[in-house]
Amino acid sequence: METGSVPDTPGFAFDFPLFADETTIDEKGRVSIPVRHKEFITSLPAKDLVAVTVDGKMAMIFPLIFYKEFLKQFEAWAKLNPIKAPAARTNLNLYGCPVAIDAADRLLLPQKLREKVGLAGKHKLCLAWVKGRLELTKAEVYAQPSNDPVALNDSVTSLVEAGIL
Repeated sequence: METGSVPDTPGFAFDFPLFADETTIDEKGRVSIPVRHKEFITSLPAKDLVAVTVDGKMAMIFPLIFYKEFLKQFEAWAKLNPIKAPAARTNLNLYGCPVAIDAADRLLLPQKLREKVGLAGKHKLCLAWVKGRLELTKAEVYAQPSNDPVALNDSVTSLVEAGIL
């Protein structure tokens, strides 16, 4: 397990989960959240979630406390990458929004985000925790090697190389 702490929450430490699960998204955009993913989220001091995309291919669900840290890292990267940053920033701004897990352990992804990342309609998904965020991709996209030049665009490759993604 990868150990971490929650920014601005002294004394609260945890182990990032290192697991991935398959699940589904239905026609209405509801993603079934497996129990162990929900348990990790509910163990955090704040339960607020944010859904975003950087590359337009993968949705990322951040607990808000980790999203704030991601944004700090992203802005530092953006200053060093003024040519690559605008496309990634546009995706963050256009498709990012608050989301929540309902009583039936489902998370509703907004339609605009679903369409951008290719999740409109019913699909099998892979959910994986990476650096404090839950990544949602179609199962077949997740199976592609992460160093596949077709799978990553230039901005995302740069963010990965900087250790932000």
